[in-house]
Amino acid sequence: MGVKKQIRDYGKLIFYPVLAEIGKLRYGRGELKDQVVFSAFWGRQYGDNPRAISEKLHELHPEIPQIWLYRGDPANIPAYVEVVPWTINNVQKVLYSSKVWVDSHTKPRYINKRKGQYYIYTWHGGLSFKKLEADVANFH
Repeated sequence: MGVKKQIRDYGKLIFYPVLAEIGKLRYGRGELKDQVVFSAFWGRQYGDNPRAISEKLHELHPEIPQIWLYRGDPANIPAYVEVVPWTINNVQKVLYSSKVWVDSHTKPRYINKRKGQYYIYTWHGGLSFKKLEADVANFH
C-alpha cells in the first residue's frame, strides 16, 4: 500500500467521525421534522426506486413535505419536491432533521442516523449476498 493511500485512509478514519460529530452538534439536536428526504446515487440523479417511492407518496399523502438532495439541474424534478443542493452542510442539515430517509446508496461516513429516524434503503441487486453500509469498503 502506498504512503499517499495510507495517509488518505487514516485521514478518513479520523476526519469522517469528527465531521459526523460536528454535524450532530450543529443539526442533530432539534425535534425531527415530519418530512421525507430522498436521494439516488449520491445525488447524481432523480430516479430509481426513490423516485417511484416519492411519486407514490405524493399521490397518497401530498401533505407530507419531500426534499431531494441533488447535484444536478433540478429541471425534471416535480414542483412538489423541494430540491436542496448536495453539499456536506446541506446533507447533514437535511438528514439530521428529517424523520425519514429514502435512498438507493450508502450514506456518507459523516452521517449517523439519529434515534427516531427511519432509513429506507432501496439498493437492489441480483440473487447474491450483498455487503451493506459499514461492510462496503468505499464510502462516498
